[in-house]
Amino acid sequence: MEKGLLRELHLAPDLVLFDPNTDRHHHFIDEGAGRIYDIPWNQIEVSSAKPLPGFEVDEYQVVMGGRRRHARRRILFVLKKLDNGQITRSGSLAVR
Repeated sequence: MEKGLLRELHLAPDLVLFDPNTDRHHHFIDEGAGRIYDIPWNQIEVSSAKPLPGFEVDEYQVVMGGRRRHARRRILFVLKKLDNGQITRSGSLAVR
């Protein structure tokens, strides 16, 4: 950390991480998968940030939490066992 190769992050009261990405960026914590994603700095706009009385702010970051939406759908195949013992696909079902 002294050489600027890692950045110490306190993302929650009991969570300290060391981030190798030292560029300015935000974070998204996927609470479903337990992953943390880097969000580019210019993708989040903070507006109407008022001065904090009694504090001098040197830097900030936005930490968001939630669940990542999956862009792809899973396809489940409906299988059917025929009287002769063969198994055939009788349809499919898209699931998000």
